[in-house]
Amino acid sequence: MKKTKGINALRFISYRNAFSLYTKGIFVLLLFLLSQSLSAQHFEDSIKYSLKQKPKPVLKLDSKNAFVTNISVRTIGVKVGIEFNKTLQFGIGYNWLNTSIKRDFIFQHSGTDTIAGYLKYQYISPFLNYTFYKSKKWVFSIPVQIGIGKTYYEHSTLTNKKNKLYEAIILTYEPAITAEYKPIKYIGIGLGIGYRFAFYNELRKQEVFTAPVWMIISRVYFGELYRDIFPKKKTGSSN
Repeated sequence: MKKTKGINALRFISYRNAFSLYTKGIFVLLLFLLSQSLSAQHFEDSIKYSLKQKPKPVLKLDSKNAFVTNISVRTIGVKVGIEFNKTLQFGIGYNWLNTSIKRDFIFQHSGTDTIAGYLKYQYISPFLNYTFYKSKKWVFSIPVQIGIGKTYYEHSTLTNKKNKLYEAIILTYEPAITAEYKPIKYIGIGLGIGYRFAFYNELRKQEVFTAPVWMIISRVYFGELYRDIFPKKKTGSSN
């Protein structure tokens, strides 16, 4: 039985590594195709023109899937920022790990004690999102964010006091590319793929945070809906 479990674990790790390599390949290929289709001049002109337009506030929920040490996890985030010309967004977000990961730690102190710790991970994320193609039905974008946060294991004492184990600072860099389809004016659905590069101290290397990232996009364009329900009245000069 132990041998079977070991073989299954190795198979899972090999599948995960294959998925990671596959994701990297697709991501690099998409970026290469994008670089071939966008000229530097077009990119610069698009940014300059967008920044001259009136900015609008942005508030959105964010959900991403990734791996932490071969375990599939999900992070949830809330982002606020501003948007220029439906092309350029930037702002800041707050994100947290939304998947329970349990680790057992053995401590030698007047005997052997086993403590169960649950991995916690929170971070703030300055972000930028550039939409390089948009039509009535399709939106293609490049979201990039930098994460600055901390990770630790949380365990409860006999008196239900929360303690932290192995707390550490973690920095991440997450480039991605997304494709979104709008079946109607107010709803968008799509997919995204990217990669999370994590930088942290030696202590934290018992967990691997560097991994592929993928997103399932589902959103409601409340701004469009609001503008259609409450259109601005045009004022004209009276004779």
